[in-house]
Amino acid sequence: MRQTTALERFERLWLAKAFLREFVLFYPVYALYMADRGVTPAAYGALLAAWALTVLLAEVPSGVLADRFSRRALLMVGGGLRGAGFLLWWLLPDVTGFALGFVLWGLGSAAESGANEALLYETLVELDAAEQLERILGRGEASGGIAVLLALGAGGFVAQHGIGWVAGASAAAAIAHTGIVYAGLREPVRASASRSSRLIAVRGLAGVAGSLALRRALLACVLVTAYFGALDEFFAPLLGDLLAQDLRVVGTALAGLYLCRAIGLAGAHRVRSRLGIWMAALWGVIALLVGTLIGGAAATLAGLAVFAFAFGVAEVLTSAALQRAITGDSRATLTSLAGLGQELLSLVAFVFVGALAQATDWRTSFVALACGGLALIVSAAVYRARW
Repeated sequence: MRQTTALERFERLWLAKAFLREFVLFYPVYALYMADRGVTPAAYGALLAAWALTVLLAEVPSGVLADRFSRRALLMVGGGLRGAGFLLWWLLPDVTGFALGFVLWGLGSAAESGANEALLYETLVELDAAEQLERILGRGEASGGIAVLLALGAGGFVAQHGIGWVAGASAAAAIAHTGIVYAGLREPVRASASRSSRLIAVRGLAGVAGSLALRRALLACVLVTAYFGALDEFFAPLLGDLLAQDLRVVGTALAGLYLCRAIGLAGAHRVRSRLGIWMAALWGVIALLVGTLIGGAAATLAGLAVFAFAFGVAEVLTSAALQRAITGDSRATLTSLAGLGQELLSLVAFVFVGALAQATDWRTSFVALACGGLALIVSAAVYRARW
């Protein structure tokens, strides 16, 4: 019988960890649960803002801590904080409890942001398998995407038996995620990291300023991820207009789109040499533009499906390119810096898309963003040498 290699064992643990991180049965029900507990729409918006502000403020400092101390420790802290937040929503079901839960969730997400990919890359380097980065990174993201789909499908059914089951299952998944990190993953041997958080941050910024390749990788990672992240939040209202607000059909269509993205994530390593980052993004934006210009449910869904697949590929390739471009002891810090850029750019896009859709309609706003994306990709190709 063939023995399991260290790389195979690590990959299995990594995929399981990624799945458990995203298996949150609260996903489809927490907004309704909070509304049932008296949270008004304005208060709900404030709760989401508290989560977003927490992530923004903690993103880069958590990356610095991961570089200064331990990537594993930050991943374990992140899982514990998220699990505590889910239990708090159940134990203290009022605005205060919900706000504290969102803050804990935001802190947990920020703690894991930079540490996650830094730990993956350095472990693969230690295993002499750095060429496997795109494959394992993409499969991990796809595993998380499948977990989201399952959670969206199961959360409502579990909630019918009581919100405590939802909270308990969500917290249990977070704790199991932490257990895998603790028991199954190890901290790669690193050169002595600086004991100064300020020095780690300064070295990271100096590395960005002094490396054209790193600036390109950082900017590509921010633009690609923020662009898809901004648009996918508005898939549901666009599909609602197209499909006459039939929630069952809209839900099925959304599941199909996220499945297309998962396929792109998982298969990115197979097209790396034939379909680069910007070419994948170009095909995705062209499909989105053509589909929305033609209009109608079939054409738009086809365009969105190709867009989701292509940007799944592009997201993995940009993230891997960023890890390969980073040198020195500020890997998690710079990965978190990319996350901060993505979140800030997404916030701007959310406001723009919402305002444009309010003034016109969802289809027009998607056409406008597709045109903007096309212009951005062409500009990147023309002025690439200056980036």
